[in-house]
Amino acid sequence: MSRIDFAQVQKNVSEIANRSQYSRDFIFELMAAYGRSLTSITKLKDGSINLSEDKENDILQRGVIYFCQINKGNVTSIASDMSNDPSTIRYNPRYVIVTDFDELAAIDTKKNTNLGLMKVLGCFSNQYLVN
Repeated sequence: MSRIDFAQVQKNVSEIANRSQYSRDFIFELMAAYGRSLTSITKLKDGSINLSEDKENDILQRGVIYFCQINKGNVTSIASDMSNDPSTIRYNPRYVIVTDFDELAAIDTKKNTNLGLMKVLGCFSNQYLVN
């Protein structure tokens, strides 16, 4: 992953924030905003490097991300459960992110910190997922 500075991350994320609705593709846009390569994102989209068992709802890339979209539920509880999931232990993603596209919960597994529960609309604050 190329290193980009905080100001560039803020600019990139502001282009994604505050939409009226989101789809699964928002996670790929968010990854790009934080400097993930287009090649890596394309491979995740087509499933060739997605290590999750449920490729329709989850995205799992070794050392990077474990993302889960749910219909409705307690995103914080599910994120916590996923951080202890055997796939998380095996593939060691940096971030565990769960959303129902209304709320989003994220955990930084490297720093062992809960990045919090946020409303997806306007959820991108200055502390969100910055290395």
